[in-house]
Amino acid sequence: MKTRFPATPVVLGLSLCVIFPLFFVGGPDWASGPLYRSAWNLGHLLFFGLVVFTWQVVFGIGGWRQWLLLSAAIFIVGAIVELIQNGLGRALDWQDVVRNMLGAWLVMAWHQPSRGAGRWLPAAVLWPLRALVTVLLLFQVVPVIEIGFQQYRMARQLPMVFDIGQPQAVRYWSGDVARVPSPGEVSGQTLEIRMGTAKYSGAFLDNMPGDWQGYQQLVFEFYNPDTLPLEMTLRINDSVHDRGDNAHNDRFNRRFVAEPGWNTYRVELSEVESAPATRLMDMADVRRLGFFATGLTAPRSVYLSSLRLSGAGVNNASTE
Repeated sequence: MKTRFPATPVVLGLSLCVIFPLFFVGGPDWASGPLYRSAWNLGHLLFFGLVVFTWQVVFGIGGWRQWLLLSAAIFIVGAIVELIQNGLGRALDWQDVVRNMLGAWLVMAWHQPSRGAGRWLPAAVLWPLRALVTVLLLFQVVPVIEIGFQQYRMARQLPMVFDIGQPQAVRYWSGDVARVPSPGEVSGQTLEIRMGTAKYSGAFLDNMPGDWQGYQQLVFEFYNPDTLPLEMTLRINDSVHDRGDNAHNDRFNRRFVAEPGWNTYRVELSEVESAPATRLMDMADVRRLGFFATGLTAPRSVYLSSLRLSGAGVNNASTE
């Protein structure tokens, strides 16, 4: 008589063995994009949901004691994992513990029999419980979908690097910035960049379409509301730079002067690509762009009205 091989528990166990090391190796880092980071976090739901499902396949579906014991065990294990990750240089995130618990509760709620001898919760309790954990799941999944749509739309907005017409796009900048009406007699919106008296003060665009291949220039327009010129620096780098030692000679840096009133600048992307001293910048993965001033003696502001790529060939970095 042939013995049936317990294929399902073996496959589930192997899956857990493959996934578990990913808590400590691989995955997004600080330079990764928002979609990768947010989607990776959903792995906590998957892993601990799989843990509970495997347990129930092997030992059977239990009642409230199983629910409490598995919940307590997963909370403790999840907390230990976060503490170990923190010791390995990863950010400690207690939201991950919440995701662990939610993954387990989803399986325990939906894997329970709705009727028959194995049911231990009345339908009046079970179905509201299922609805609750499903709603909590949506609170985890919907933001990831929204970020995916946001990144897709951003990738398609080229040649616009920054679309001032999108109010939420201001969140993509770090620094003291605000979306304000255009100064002077020009209609529309601009991005006000407020700079203080720190040694370096400005703003960085941390989330933008990064595939600049096939374009020839970066074009941007500034309005300087003061009567005095303002010397600023444009900085551009790729993901390789972010994951490296951030050496000054491994990125593009270009000083420019914002004269009083409106200014238009054009920067050749061939110079951006060749700016790193020992390599070529990856123009398919441009990661960060910033404008800053150095050593201001008093606070200043400038207004960015346009930031786009162009295919038109114009002479090296110029001011119009």
